[in-house]
Amino acid sequence: SEFGRIVPVKLWKVGRSRDKKLFERELRKDNSDFAVYVLIDASGSQKRRQSLVALQGFIISEALSIVEIPHQVMGFCTFWDYTVMQRYRDYDDPREANQKIFEFSGENGFVLSGFSYEVIINENVISRTEDAVVQIEIPIKKNIAKG
Repeated sequence: SEFGRIVPVKLWKVGRSRDKKLFERELRKDNSDFAVYVLIDASGSQKRRQSLVALQGFIISEALSIVEIPHQVMGFCTFWDYTVMQRYRDYDDPREANQKIFEFSGENGFVLSGFSYEVIINENVISRTEDAVVQIEIPIKKNIAKG
């Protein structure tokens, strides 16, 4: 290459060769072809923290909107034998749609079983054309070891 990081072992070519490639340059692939799937736990256990959970979802969604990363925000819980889903924002919605996240309510329902959880994730990301879909779960739980 004619620009980049100089390669000392090629300096002998200066004035002796028409090959002007004295530099090495690293080309990085643009890895921005991904989407984000945000899941908000809307089970009854979140009732006391619903404003905090909604705020976490809103902040994440706003950040993703600002940098123009496609993302979807969904609330989830189960009620008896039913899985209840609430879409707050879809992948291609305008930034203003982030305000809907404040409609979040952790009123009823239970947390999803592992099976329901897997089905929901697969059904909501399978149609995406990006190379990868990143999942974020809210509330963000800390694993702190006590000892």
